[in-house]
Amino acid sequence: MIRLLLGGILLLTIVWGSEMIRWRGDYDQALHEARARGKNLLLILTKPSCPACAELIRKIAADPALVRPLLRRYVPVIVTVDVRADYPVELYYTTRFPALFLVEALRELPDEGSCRGRGCYTFLRRRLLRELNGVKELR
Repeated sequence: MIRLLLGGILLLTIVWGSEMIRWRGDYDQALHEARARGKNLLLILTKPSCPACAELIRKIAADPALVRPLLRRYVPVIVTVDVRADYPVELYYTTRFPALFLVEALRELPDEGSCRGRGCYTFLRRRLLRELNGVKELR
């Protein structure tokens, strides 16, 4: 019981002490918002019952070094492929999940930043920290 209480207090401290990512669930709305705010789009494609997908989202949300730069530059959106495949499949076709695309919102084109599979968290962390904080490489 005490462990549960301490865990809850720790979780609340983490949540209140950091910015939170508000994941969008609609690709078109997220794209419109990104364009209106002068940001790009961070698109994550998932599948139901995909442990690696859930792990990627959890790791991104729990990493304070990622959250702030991500929110400054991107509008984050998650599309679950089997549930609601309402996104331009021809631009983001994949058979490996999770799939992460960094999208230039104005032209709706993925830049060279994309990743599929388990290495997406490391890819995103390196990319964001290098771009936004001037860090050359993380190991």
